[in-house]
Amino acid sequence: SENFLFRKLEEKKIIVEEPQIETAKEELERQFSEQIGEKFNTLIKGNAFAQVEQKNNQDIYSVIEPSLSQKEKKEILAIKDKLIDKISLESTSKEKLFKEFNSIVKKLGYVLEADEIEKYQYYMTRNLFGLRKIEPLMHDQLIEDIECNGPNTPVYVVHRKLGHIATNIQFKEMDELREFIIKLSQLSKGYVSF
Repeated sequence: SENFLFRKLEEKKIIVEEPQIETAKEELERQFSEQIGEKFNTLIKGNAFAQVEQKNNQDIYSVIEPSLSQKEKKEILAIKDKLIDKISLESTSKEKLFKEFNSIVKKLGYVLEADEIEKYQYYMTRNLFGLRKIEPLMHDQLIEDIECNGPNTPVYVVHRKLGHIATNIQFKEMDELREFIIKLSQLSKGYVSF
């Protein structure tokens, strides 16, 4: 009887489609594209976007990433600390990182929805493999230079179309900036003075 059903479906050329379920990333991207329109730019698909905003009669290159609650920030930090104890970032692939991530989430007793897992994994890869806050900027092909003049000041970019423009990214404390500089020197395998 099962073969009969398939034959009938083929004869009638009935196409059975699975319902389209929008992922959290696709929903976020759709919402931003509707909200921002032509000034919207995808930097990291589903996770990081850019738009030019006007603040105090000045253009600002704004990076938009998934927002985190204080609880989520604490959970991500706890997961990151456990990950760093378990793996070597130099010899670890993202796949191994995600496998360890899932194991640690279970051990810590966190119950995460699919969209939360994607968000947490985005921040893990951004912070461990990438350049933290400025990682989204690295994905804009029109950015030629990134400048930071210290804590509590905007990071500036030199953009091919927009020129020299402030961003909404800041290193709030000197310690945060110092950690970023150390990360840069580790990635470049060289010494960076500051």
